Amino acid sequence: PYRINVDGTYRPVTEIGGEGDVFKSVTVDITQLKFNDSYYMKYVHPDFLDSKRVRSISSNNNYKFYRVFSNILYRTYTDTGSNTSTYKNKLELVRALPNPSTPPIGGAVTPYATSTIKTYSVQTGAFKNCNHITKFIANADLKTIEAGAFDGSAVVNFDFTNTTSAVQIGQNALGDCREKQMDSDGYIYYVKRSGFTITIPSTPSTLLDSYKETPAFYMYDKYGCITQASGGALVSSNNSTKKPSALRLKQEDFDTTIGGINYHVMNSGGKYNGVEYTSSKTDFIAVVTSLAAETAQAKTVVIPDKITIDGVAYMVVGIDNDAFGSNDTLETLVLPSSDIIYSSQAFANCSALGYIQFNDVAPYDATADNSVASLPVASTQSLTESSRKDDED
Repeated sequence: PYRINVDGTYRPVTEIGGEGDVFKSVTVDITQLKFNDSYYMKYVHPDFLDSKRVRSISSNNNYKFYRVFSNILYRTYTDTGSNTSTYKNKLELVRALPNPSTPPIGGAVTPYATSTIKTYSVQTGAFKNCNHITKFIANADLKTIEAGAFDGSAVVNFDFTNTTSAVQIGQNALGDCREKQMDSDGYIYYVKRSGFTITIPSTPSTLLDSYKETPAFYMYDKYGCITQASGGALVSSNNSTKKPSALRLKQEDFDTTIGGINYHVMNSGGKYNGVEYTSSKTDFIAVVTSLAAETAQAKTVVIPDKITIDGVAYMVVGIDNDAFGSNDTLETLVLPSSDIIYSSQAFANCSALGYIQFNDVAPYDATADNSVASLPVASTQSLTESSRKDDED
């Protein structure tokens, strides 16, 4: 409703807020969602339409604030608070339905534009997770595409040949043009994402030069994604088929949780606690930092020799400071290697820990000859009360 009766007083519905979970409890598809009177609707949360339960949206399109064309939500280009003809025909593309009942023909979309109504910008997250759209055709009056506008979308074909001025492209606004691969030596390199193409006007030359100078186009240019309307790549060099060491992954370190264990993952150089891992296969390493909530009360914990993230293997090389500190339920810990590094106080106050197993050597056999010569080297450690005390100290 565009307004509701509260104690005999009609109050307009002016906002749709929340954090994108307005339809969280809905169990059936919403075949039609209509903005009955968008004159009153002055704010819609950007994630409002993310629910895949909403299959179609519409509006009466007679008022200033929000309108719908072809299952895409728009709002006026500027918030002036007045319903004047100066702004009501200048639009921002806010959000496309991620899963409409009627996808666009050929997977192609163009921002709404007529002789009197123009779309001037595409907002952050506008095509978020839209897998039914593969091609975006910019309208002539488009001025801006904000950062992250095509995050998670399937769009790989961008056509700017209709534009009359260079569109300002935000950082990663068109999504990642690259695909990550790993060679036989364990090095990561990037190649051009399959089918990814950006077509820009070849005339006039001033417009072509404006696009060339757009900073956000650098990455797309570097990987040979940009072509001119008349055909041919914008640049002669194309790194999309090369595998130089300079393209090896060197992104920021990050934290992650896998299998109930928290890790600190290192991409910025294979070095931990003074030990440098120089082999190409161990250049990417991970360190155990703690147990996640779901395994915090586990009696047995097994640490893997490596974890895999996005196809990249990270060698587990250490147990970080206080990783298991004050854990009074852990009884058995299985580690991948006797070479793993233990930081200071890694097992401090682990009152129940009585057995550590290293997987790179055979377990201790109590029935075998127990002479010093026959004992497996560091295969197991049975922690006595005194050794626990030493660890606590």
